[in-house]
Amino acid sequence: MDAQASALLDCLLAQRRRWEHACFSAPLQLGDFANGGPLPLLKTLVLDPAPVYRVKNETFRIIDEGAAPQLTHVVLRERVTIEALGGLPWAQLTHLHGACVYPHELWNIFRLAPNLVSCSVAVVEFDYWDEEPTSLTMPHLRNLTLKTHPFAEEQWLKTVLHLTLTLPVLQVLCIAYYPFEIMPSDLEHLRAFPELPQCPITKLQLPTSEYLHRAAKKALPAFADVITAGPLEEWYEI
Repeated sequence: MDAQASALLDCLLAQRRRWEHACFSAPLQLGDFANGGPLPLLKTLVLDPAPVYRVKNETFRIIDEGAAPQLTHVVLRERVTIEALGGLPWAQLTHLHGACVYPHELWNIFRLAPNLVSCSVAVVEFDYWDEEPTSLTMPHLRNLTLKTHPFAEEQWLKTVLHLTLTLPVLQVLCIAYYPFEIMPSDLEHLRAFPELPQCPITKLQLPTSEYLHRAAKKALPAFADVITAGPLEEWYEI
C-alpha cells in the first residue's frame, strides 16, 4: 500500500467509532480496518474482499471480540470463505446474506450463529462432506431463502435441508432451484423434514411450474394455502 492510500485508510479508521454501516472491499489481509479498535455503533458489515492469493488455512480476525456490540447484519460476498473469518461475533448475528456458500459452510454458519432470524444464501454444490451432518436446531430462524449459485454443478436441496436440521419457528421458506428441477422425491424429502408440518409457515415459495405447484400442494397438504410459485421477489434483503 502506497503512502497516500495508507494515509487515507488511517483517516477512515480514525472515524470508526462513528460507523453504523461498513463495506470492506480490500484484501482480507488488511483486516486491521476494524481489528484493534471499538466499533460501538456498527450494525451492518459487508465483506466484499478484493481477489488476492491466500495461504491455505489462513484466517483473518476482522473484529475484536466485544468491539461491535450492535452488529447484527452481515453480508458475505463472492470471495468470502467461512473458514477464513476468525473474528466475527457470530452469536449476536440475526441477519446474514451469503452470495456464494457451500453446503458445509452454511451448516458451519448455523452452528456459529444460532440466533439468526433471517438467512439468504446462494448455494454452490460441488463439494462433498466426509461424514453425515449431526443434528442441529435453529431456534430463531424465521426466514430462509435458498438459491442456486450460477457455478453450482450438483443438486443441493437434500444436502442443505438435511433431515438432521430442525427449524421449529420457520415462517418463510423460498427456494430458487434453477437450472435444477424439484422432483417428487424432493417434495417427499420436504414432507419428512423434522417438525416442518408444525412450523408456522406463512409462505413456501417454489420455482415456477404448474406441475410443481399442483404436486407440491398434494405432497404438502398442510401448506396448500401458502405455497406460491415464481421468481424470488426479494433476493438481496438484509
